[in-house]
Amino acid sequence: NLNFDLQYVNKGVTFYSVVIGMDSNPIRTALSVCKSLIVQKVYAVVVSHPQRGDLSPAAVSYTSGFYHIPVIGISSRDSAFSDK
Repeated sequence: NLNFDLQYVNKGVTFYSVVIGMDSNPIRTALSVCKSLIVQKVYAVVVSHPQRGDLSPAAVSYTSGFYHIPVIGISSRDSAFSDK
């Protein structure tokens, strides 16, 4: 468990996770990010590519970017995750 590994996490610091499923509709996905993630005061988002709905990861990236929350894309070559 990462929270108890003092090599990576300072004593007294605890990481929590929030998980939401991606909708194939990117607008619903963006609304879900606002409703479920933003209110939890997340510090970073890890997003994967859904089975369907190719635009959903981009919706997560743009919505999180609006709130200045870093996004880490897993299994995605989408340029939406790049600041370059």
